[in-house]
Amino acid sequence: MAKSIEASVRSGGAQGNAQLLTLMDKAKKLNVSRKIVDNAIKRGTGEVSGDSSSPSEEVTYEFMGPKGIAFIIEASTDNKNRTIGLVKNAMSQFRASLSPCLFMFGRKGEIIFEPKTPEETVDDVLEVAIDIGAEDVEEYKDHEEEYNGEKLFRIITDPSEVTQISNKLSEHGYKLKDSTISYIAEIDNQVLIEEDSIPNLQKTILKLDDVPEN
Repeated sequence: MAKSIEASVRSGGAQGNAQLLTLMDKAKKLNVSRKIVDNAIKRGTGEVSGDSSSPSEEVTYEFMGPKGIAFIIEASTDNKNRTIGLVKNAMSQFRASLSPCLFMFGRKGEIIFEPKTPEETVDDVLEVAIDIGAEDVEEYKDHEEEYNGEKLFRIITDPSEVTQISNKLSEHGYKLKDSTISYIAEIDNQVLIEEDSIPNLQKTILKLDDVPEN
């Protein structure tokens, strides 16, 4: 979360940044401390820098699990040996191991937002999406449980355009729910996760969430 906030500030500034406001709201819901959020903003603006004695590095890990389920995991760490050990331990829950799979994904920006009215459709939003430079827009149904079943739309865009398009959506009167940069599986590499695999997958994700930043 801190990494996302810092990146948002670097790309869109600390003022008038719709993506940043969305991330701060999400951090509040996740009980991320105000100190962590404030420090991330300060790093993004350049007001403070990280500990030069142990600079952080950005790392990406590729894992393959059973039944063709692939994982791309990004982290910021000042100790790569420690972090890979923690990540491998978390992934062992799903019997996943290090294996090249980045080629199976495209790196995209995702923006989740509410319709202006319950009756609004994807076709209604499409003109706005094209006008502001989005690659695609669709009704978002992947995480209905997370958002209590409410109707939402998702815009797909170039990662470098997330902050700009988030701001333009807000200017058009849309309320943002989330914005992030994700690895989205290419259509030929998408797999259906079988129901009996879901509980173990959820436990694995929780273990990854528990891996400390840095």
